[in-house]
Amino acid sequence: MSDARTATAGRKTATDITLTFSRQFLAAFLQLGILLIVARALGPEGAGAYSVSLLLPTVMSQLFNLGLPSANVYFIASGKYQLSEVWVASRDVVMVTGVL
Repeated sequence: MSDARTATAGRKTATDITLTFSRQFLAAFLQLGILLIVARALGPEGAGAYSVSLLLPTVMSQLFNLGLPSANVYFIASGKYQLSEVWVASRDVVMVTGVL
């Protein structure tokens, strides 16, 4: 019975890897398509302005999330804290940073 469970887990892992790879490939392909369309439509200067306009909110969100998503995953997965405790702490941090 253990062998059957291991084989099932192996197939599930292989399926998950395949799905993740496929999603990443599709996302990259779509991103390339969007980049080509923007470059054709806006020209070099417009494409640069478009890139900068997308870069600013991306960088700001990375700076202001304070590592909260990674910390939440770590603490919940490690079992150090319960989901409800992590939720309350995250909510409080978001409320304080939102006001600031």
